[in-house]
Amino acid sequence: MENESLDSVNEYFKHLGKITQELDRDEMNRLWKLAKKGDKDAKNKIMEMNLRLVIPTAKRFQRPGMDLMDLIEEGNLGLLQAIDKFEPEKGYRFSTYAVYWIEQYIRKYIEEQSGSIKIPSHAWGNLKKWFRAWNELKEANGRDPSLNEMAAELNLTARQVKSIMDTLNAAKGVDSLTTLIHDEDETTLEDLISDDGKGNPHDVFLKNENQNSIKKSMEDLNDRDRQVLIMRYGLDDNEPKTLGEVAEILGLSRERVRQIEERAVNTLRKEAYKAGILEPSTLDLRTRKLHTAMQPRLKTNILGQTIDKSSLAKLLKQRAALLAQQKANEDKKSAAKKADKKSPAKKASTKKTAPKESAKKAVAKGKTFAKGTPAAKAKKTAKHGKKPTK
Repeated sequence: MENESLDSVNEYFKHLGKITQELDRDEMNRLWKLAKKGDKDAKNKIMEMNLRLVIPTAKRFQRPGMDLMDLIEEGNLGLLQAIDKFEPEKGYRFSTYAVYWIEQYIRKYIEEQSGSIKIPSHAWGNLKKWFRAWNELKEANGRDPSLNEMAAELNLTARQVKSIMDTLNAAKGVDSLTTLIHDEDETTLEDLISDDGKGNPHDVFLKNENQNSIKKSMEDLNDRDRQVLIMRYGLDDNEPKTLGEVAEILGLSRERVRQIEERAVNTLRKEAYKAGILEPSTLDLRTRKLHTAMQPRLKTNILGQTIDKSSLAKLLKQRAALLAQQKANEDKKSAAKKADKKSPAKKASTKKTAPKESAKKAVAKGKTFAKGTPAAKAKKTAKHGKKPTK
């Protein structure tokens, strides 16, 4: 059976080697236009030219017991989906866009076949602490604790809480609670997190976070909104992607991706409020809306906390100080202008001044003058009986 599988893979690789890969840009544009108009031959040609994109992705996901050709076939279905959804006129690379869909189809196939998800051993330790703290808080308060209460109890950051939430979500995929965690001591998942029978992990998780409600909210999102959330937050077990990466994959601008993300997150947040996962303000709705509208938009984490709050507060404080200084300078200039209009010097300049005496009349009156002035020269000339020179 294994030899047959290997033969089929080798045969497939030989087939790929015969496919012509190089086409100029004009020919590719022509093929895409025909494919978008429904031309099956053009679509098949594009498909054949990009089949090689599937192989490295399929190999990356292959595990013992998995047939590589099965993964390749599923990846090919993802490639076909990418061709249908791609918009070449936007100028983005098809290969980047296609890999996303190839991965999605292969992941879905693996999940359907395996029915379980492997969780790293260190994550089980975090789960154990989480459920113990959860049980203690529930007994103390008489209700299910919130995410914020759990984070405070265990002294966890928002990133650590998200990691535990991801592990909890993965735990739901385990086929049986009797699945062994550690072979050496035969510890089962049920033993690990039930804490002497105080709680079934599925029941606890569903009860605490109302996953059905949130899952329904994700299903209610349109395809594009859901894709943006999955890629931005790494919900498909991949690394979270940047705005630029998501924009390139979906053929959108960075700003449009940001808007879609914000809209989708707000939709989920509303469901989280309804489910009791997030606690809304105690202010009445009208006041809360007004208060929210007056506040700058802040980036928050899974706990609803403002990210890098100290830096943001410092920035806002500096901005407020700058605005205050600008206003003070404007007030100062305005006051100076008003003072100039009312100053005595200005008024004095508007009064009529007496005409100046001529040099001869001043000499006749016997006045003294500074040496070198016209009046002094006139006095000297008059003394010696000479006419003053002009």
